[in-house]
Amino acid sequence: MTDNTYKLNNKNIDSGSDRKYRLIFENAPLGILHFDNNGVITECNSNFVEIVGSSKDALIGINMLNLPDQKVVRAVQSALEGNMSSYEGIYQSVTADKTTAVSAFFAPVMTPGENFKGGIGVVEDISPRKKAEETLDYQLRFQQLTAELSSSFISASSENIDEKFNRMLREIGLFFEVDRTYLFFFSDDFTTYTNTHEWCAEGIAPQIDQLQNLPADYLPFLKTKMFQREPVHIPDIDQLPEEAASEQAEFQKLEINSLLNVPIYSEERLHGFFGFDMVRHKKSWQDTDIGFLRVLANILADAIIKVNTERSLLRAKEKAEESDRLKSAFLANVSHEIRTPMNGILGFLDLLKSPSLEGAEKDKYIEIVNQSGQRLLDTINDIIEISRIESGQMDVKKEEVDVFELLNYHYTFFKPKADARGLALSISEQIPAEKALVYSDRHKLDGMLTNLLNNAIKFTSEGYIEFGNYINNDGFVFFVRDTGIGITPDQTKSIFRRFVQADLNLSRKHEGSGLGLPIVKAYIEMLHGHIHVDSTPGEGSTFYVTIPYNPVKTKKTEKKEAVTRGKSLQPGSVLLIAEDDEMSYLYLKTILEDEPVKLIRSKNGEQTVKAVRENPDISLVLMDLKMPDFDGLKATQKIREFNQTIPVIAQTAHALSGDKKRAIDAGCNDYISKPINRKALLQVVHHYIGKEKNGQQ
Repeated sequence: MTDNTYKLNNKNIDSGSDRKYRLIFENAPLGILHFDNNGVITECNSNFVEIVGSSKDALIGINMLNLPDQKVVRAVQSALEGNMSSYEGIYQSVTADKTTAVSAFFAPVMTPGENFKGGIGVVEDISPRKKAEETLDYQLRFQQLTAELSSSFISASSENIDEKFNRMLREIGLFFEVDRTYLFFFSDDFTTYTNTHEWCAEGIAPQIDQLQNLPADYLPFLKTKMFQREPVHIPDIDQLPEEAASEQAEFQKLEINSLLNVPIYSEERLHGFFGFDMVRHKKSWQDTDIGFLRVLANILADAIIKVNTERSLLRAKEKAEESDRLKSAFLANVSHEIRTPMNGILGFLDLLKSPSLEGAEKDKYIEIVNQSGQRLLDTINDIIEISRIESGQMDVKKEEVDVFELLNYHYTFFKPKADARGLALSISEQIPAEKALVYSDRHKLDGMLTNLLNNAIKFTSEGYIEFGNYINNDGFVFFVRDTGIGITPDQTKSIFRRFVQADLNLSRKHEGSGLGLPIVKAYIEMLHGHIHVDSTPGEGSTFYVTIPYNPVKTKKTEKKEAVTRGKSLQPGSVLLIAEDDEMSYLYLKTILEDEPVKLIRSKNGEQTVKAVRENPDISLVLMDLKMPDFDGLKATQKIREFNQTIPVIAQTAHALSGDKKRAIDAGCNDYISKPINRKALLQVVHHYIGKEKNGQQ
């Protein structure tokens, strides 16, 4: 007898008299069966019956050599040939509709006389072990997939992130055997969300084109879950609760049977979600699966943050480069706008030295110097104004403004300029005078109209310019219309941006710093208004400015006294010129030297206060606001402590919005800006210390 032969007492099997054997046979934790020399089952215990999911009556008499599973047949045949054999695999019962993972051991049965008496089989249900192995294999495969995707996203960049998203959707779609996988991302303000990436199994229709810029409340149940950062697991769309009726209707329209959405979020914010649709059948997700997917969502969130950071840095870099480029263009343009009029001023001043220069030619040169000086002053004013806007030092100073008078003033001021270019200038629409007194910032309204009309004249070679205002609901609308060169659609997006115009062809063909419209836009935004332009290249442009309409209910009867004309200075008047700059003092002295007045000079704030205190005969003070020791504002305040009546006229080279109000608040009677106009200076001096030509003041 060989070692691999299982011996069994034939008597025990045949007679069944051995109770001990029967107890072991029936109560063994494994399935046991006996088959004869022909492979026919003659006996089996209840555990074997349970494993194959049948009945003993159905199993007894089955010839195992006729089973469809040839692996089992070969194992039984080997036992009948006197060998030990085994089988492990999935067994399909022929007597019941049951498939079981089993491990079976077969051995021959020998009588004491070395005769074959069939064989015995020991069968174990290994389904739990197989399931555990499959679960472990599943987990290992998913962990491997997660590791591969995680490694892939480490190298994610703004250039390849879309490719990596698409690969991820395909890989997890195939892994979980779903019909559709997708990514949705929320807008920055969370008002909308969009399907950005999608993968579909073969034969499944894509839905991405239908799911763009969806309102945040498009699916309220889904939105609530997402913002609670909870997965949305719907094994059966038909079983959704009543509060998800909107979702149910939409999913049914898309022919979705089951769905899983997993939020993608970081500590800072919810970015979006990725999801899975089942179209051809239903699917219930295990908690383990959802846990794995949440890990994958964290990987996605890290990749999104990384790419967003990279994109932010890239945008910042591009913005800095663009800013440098635009500022370089701006500085080049400003340099041109300063050097060009300076060349005219210095060049023609040199020509004016010629002793042979006479008459009309001399007057022409003087006019060129004046025009060049005005152009230079305009450029400097624009630079100062945009600098104040950029640094946040511009304030809104509201007061009563008569816009009826404002428009008529601008018409009178710009009419000669329009006439000089052969252009018709008109006020085409204007609100009635009784509605024209509003509460606003005079400086900013004046600057807005000045810049718009200057531009209209500059960019119009023939035709007309018309401007006006009207009330539209609660808005007060100003407009300036011209028949000039017009603006292309691309340029309309840029002309209001600071430093941009210097880089456009517009500012290169026409003189100017290119800061007018950015200044206008800044003014209007400070007044809580807005500006837009309608333009057709080659036909003209219309600029519309809308600000809140705040009418003054009762017009003041008290008006500022008009500057009196036709006065002469009283002989013996004493003027104190508070001026530290030598050239400025000489200029003022030259203007006033033909007047019957005595001039006194002080060079700082302390000297000025002392001079007024010690010279009660001083009739008027021309007060420079910027002086050593302490400035003109402080000097004026100290003078007002002991002299309330002496006229003090502020003079400054700053000429910024708000300077006049500060001067008046400090105690000055009036204000004149540098460069000082000779006529304007004499007019204000005559007003305060002059006498009427036909009688005393």
